[in-house]
Amino acid sequence: MIIVGVDEVGRGALFGPVVACAYVCRQKKLENIKDSKKLSPQKRESIASKLSLNPEGIAYGLCDNKEIDHYNIHNATLLAMTRAVTKLSENINFDKVMIDGLFCPDYIKQNFCNETVVKGDEKIYEIQSASILAKVYRDNLMLEMSKKFPKYGLDRNKGYATKQHLRSIFEIGPTRYHRMSFAPLNKL
Repeated sequence: MIIVGVDEVGRGALFGPVVACAYVCRQKKLENIKDSKKLSPQKRESIASKLSLNPEGIAYGLCDNKEIDHYNIHNATLLAMTRAVTKLSENINFDKVMIDGLFCPDYIKQNFCNETVVKGDEKIYEIQSASILAKVYRDNLMLEMSKKFPKYGLDRNKGYATKQHLRSIFEIGPTRYHRMSFAPLNKL
């Protein structure tokens, strides 16, 4: 059975997109795969580079901050997942989509055999792999954005609400990539 694992990152960030990854294992499974949050950045990068040796088994879906503000973060996350799975389905046939969490996007429910798995990023290899790939992808986006907006510390906080990031928002103001529907930005 060919399984697609789906996970997302960036739900709680104040800056940038939410990123979903759909992953199909097209190689020998790697050992010591874990939820991306339980790995060091160096370990995530190392694993992601090995997983990326077969890029036809990987697809990303993004929803930018404007879409997040328009649809809300929950619906934007489901849309990002739909985009990732749709893109992957253009290149690969698979039997089942397994999604981390409680919610499955309607499009996936209607078009694919699917299952949601609470804490799937701790249990299912394909979801763990998608988690790592999505995290590395988004972190690299934040590193690039930190070059354009160095005063926000995006290279360190990855767009999350650290004290330094919040201080920069209040001192400089938000960028066009900040999520204005999120607190405390929604009060500015």
